[in-house]
Amino acid sequence: MFGSGRELYIGIDQRNYVPKLREQLGYIQYFREHQAENTEKIKAFLAAHDTPYCDAALEIVPYDGSKDLCVYAVVILTHESGLKIRYRTTNMHYFLVGGDNGWYTFEECMAHLLEDSCGKMSYCTAHDTTEFQRRAEKRLARKQEDLSR
Repeated sequence: MFGSGRELYIGIDQRNYVPKLREQLGYIQYFREHQAENTEKIKAFLAAHDTPYCDAALEIVPYDGSKDLCVYAVVILTHESGLKIRYRTTNMHYFLVGGDNGWYTFEECMAHLLEDSCGKMSYCTAHDTTEFQRRAEKRLARKQEDLSR
């Protein structure tokens, strides 16, 4: 169990543990190194099309209710109304953690994002920001406590 409360299952056969952990860490590292660049690319794409979204952000968000160590890259779209929508697909995830290296191209991912987020919304869900707000409030409280000492 990690400090964040996430768990990584290690079975009787531990041969795959270290390679799988390294693979997940590699995904996170690649994602973070290209997070700002990919965010700008997605924002520019949305701005070039007639969409109801005024902002986009990229983040790693585990499945709701899961405590497993899971690297899943998503796009968080901000609707004009202020509602945050999480767009989660395998195609986009693999692009964000690996780039154009044979999985899916940026153009394919963006075509699907545009089609789904402005139509069916099969891969879009409301994004609950309460956990992020709670963490930010805790950090602010700690900073204020440190300043008052």
